[in-house]
Amino acid sequence: MKIHQIRYNVEIAPYDWAWNILAAVMLIAGLIIVSRTGQEAKVMGGTV
Repeated sequence: MKIHQIRYNVEIAPYDWAWNILAAVMLIAGLIIVSRTGQEAKVMGGTV
């Protein structure tokens, strides 16, 4: 089917670092969004 090409003799570490850094950035962004929405709900008199 050739959907996913397997590469042999390729250094995997850069791919791992890229995915881990991307995951960390998305996690931090999510925490910031959750934190800000919680603060806005308190200001507006809502419940979290």
